[in-house]
Amino acid sequence: SADRVARELIEPILGELFRVPVQIAPDMSASFRFDPLLRGFQRALNDHGLAIDLRYNAATRMVEVHIRQVMDFSGSLDLSQDYGMDMVTSSGSLTGYNHLIALGRGELTERQVLHLYRLDDGSITEDKPAWADTIRDRVKVYDYSAVETVDELRKGAVARLNEYAQAGSLELDASGLDIPAQLGDIVGARDRVTGMTGKAPITGMILKMSEAGMTIEKRVG
Repeated sequence: SADRVARELIEPILGELFRVPVQIAPDMSASFRFDPLLRGFQRALNDHGLAIDLRYNAATRMVEVHIRQVMDFSGSLDLSQDYGMDMVTSSGSLTGYNHLIALGRGELTERQVLHLYRLDDGSITEDKPAWADTIRDRVKVYDYSAVETVDELRKGAVARLNEYAQAGSLELDASGLDIPAQLGDIVGARDRVTGMTGKAPITGMILKMSEAGMTIEKRVG
């Protein structure tokens, strides 16, 4: 189950701070390589339509990791300028990747591995850019084990990265809205000016405290 996978991945490393309680969670299996623990686990959850809820338990002074099903509100929640939000858009697809890990022939440590990065100007390089390993780094693994040479692997990887590359974007700040979606849940988005539509997950929740009280900002995309 998803909670067992989470427990095996998280508690041996972060057991002093985090615990994964026994819970009713969907079944899932996961394996990943060439990924930091959190990113690989998050990708595995995404593949199964799941999300992480972190809850602080004051009694145990531990952060509890709960696994839940992602809720898709895109059919009923369509965010747009109608809500008074600022949007920044460019035409094209709403999803894409700018970092491709290409895996060629070989086994384990002997396997051919290439890292390709697509820069903002559209060029592709094997040199690691400054944004690598940050939130801007959108990674996809490309398994091409039938390839014969590294040059063939590189050629295939460049073509695949161009297919995956982000051709457009839509950014919005939903911080002023009281919407039911939580971190990881999916909402719809529509730009009334360009006509661009799509759906994207809630990717950030920021707690702000002031003399007037507390507010939670939700960011999409």
